[in-house]
Amino acid sequence: MLVPIVAAAALMSYLVWRLHQQRSMFKDLPGPPHHAIWGHFLVMREIADCLPPDATPQLFAHLMRKRYGLGDFFYLDLWPLAPPQLVIAHPEMASQVTQKMNLPKESAIMQKWTGHILGKKSMVTANGHDWKIARKSFTSGFQPQKLLQHVPSIVDDALGFCEVLKVHARTQDVFKMEDLSARMIFNISARVILGLKCNAQRDDDEFLELFRKQASLAPQDFWSRYLYDISPQRHYQKWKHGRALDRYVGRIVDERIVHVPDEKSKYHAIDEAIATNRDYHSLSDKETRDMLIASVKTLIFAGHDTSASTICYIYAALSKHPEVLSRVREEHTNVFGPNPSSAPAMLRADPKLVNNLPYTLAVIKEALRLWPPTGVSLRHGVPGQTLKQADGTEWPTYPFAVLVNNCATMRREDLFKDPERFFPERHLVADPADPYFVPKDAWRPFEKGPRNCLGQTLALMQLKIALVMTLRTFDFAIVYENGTYMYQTLDVTAKPSQGLPTRVRMVYSI
Repeated sequence: MLVPIVAAAALMSYLVWRLHQQRSMFKDLPGPPHHAIWGHFLVMREIADCLPPDATPQLFAHLMRKRYGLGDFFYLDLWPLAPPQLVIAHPEMASQVTQKMNLPKESAIMQKWTGHILGKKSMVTANGHDWKIARKSFTSGFQPQKLLQHVPSIVDDALGFCEVLKVHARTQDVFKMEDLSARMIFNISARVILGLKCNAQRDDDEFLELFRKQASLAPQDFWSRYLYDISPQRHYQKWKHGRALDRYVGRIVDERIVHVPDEKSKYHAIDEAIATNRDYHSLSDKETRDMLIASVKTLIFAGHDTSASTICYIYAALSKHPEVLSRVREEHTNVFGPNPSSAPAMLRADPKLVNNLPYTLAVIKEALRLWPPTGVSLRHGVPGQTLKQADGTEWPTYPFAVLVNNCATMRREDLFKDPERFFPERHLVADPADPYFVPKDAWRPFEKGPRNCLGQTLALMQLKIALVMTLRTFDFAIVYENGTYMYQTLDVTAKPSQGLPTRVRMVYSI
């Protein structure tokens, strides 16, 4: 009887000591009101109560800054459910973390969120040698000149998207735009990266469904990202679907290794990666093969997931800003002529035309500023590496998880005039004296530094082509009912609520 009592007392004493130690860490650190017992849980609850239950937590830092008048960075104490955090919300501070120090990724936490989908060697979570090898392997396949070769096939997939939209235009039904756009972008990603022709727009594609089964098992709210999943069934499902996904991708990788394309046809990203590793490693090596599989999964899943959401945000914004839509359509007419049906042939003949759309690019950039699908870059502090203010004051990065919250940065009033306004013109301003000029490094949806998004050129290219193919042919009406509205939900990345219910109307026959 005495042993359990002593054990319980010892445990209680340890927890009290640990709590005191943890809460004391934040005594002299900048942040919102801190409670000696609850840390910042009460603050997080207040912020969460301002948002729908399924809203993405990347908005929390922005709302917290406004409510409590916080500065360029602040610390959060969420122990025991989350590690101590340093939140960055300023481009100069962010550049210290991502470019100057290039702090390592917070791999353990990120593996909890996406490990079952992307794998342990994913280039978004790996550090050191593993990351360098993965990044180097796929960099050449995503160079702009390489990607221009894929414009004709991207046009084909965009036209397939138009065919599906025409069906919805005839029936005048309400559909989920996020699902539709994700299917198109998945086709593009699979073709560019693997040379694989999927049929996701017209049918249930096995490859896409494998990804979706895994994504459905990801945490759907803020706290479940940090809590351990106690469901044996969910762990089994993650293992089962993950194994099937690895087998699917592994089979394709093995086929590409055996059947080496000639130099002329070697323009898919996987072929470039295999060629790079053929020079330095044995391709039969399990470690190299696992890296290739994880990288392919990362590039296809992250690429299609984020770009699909961005298309939705653009259509939603243009439906509310007809003056912007009119100017985009005017640019498309100036580049491709008055007949929208001529654009596909012109792009196939001269892929570089995709680079002659500055206002369309500005619209994309403004949508990414207001609704970034991934608005947080998660790093881990390092002993001796400090955050430096302009006055020379230094603040610790260790032992904190460092959240570079670009969502909060890109809504700052001192960086973006009228930050809540959808105003693409700001991205065309070149004069620093203009109030709408975007400061250096302030726009960062693809992050900055060595670990910026490898697929950003492809993302912008496919978005521009999709808009060229659709904006002069269709009108998009966003159809939320019963008092609901568009906001960003947490579904692996930040997606539009309810999948963006949409109705389309044809304005030009193609």
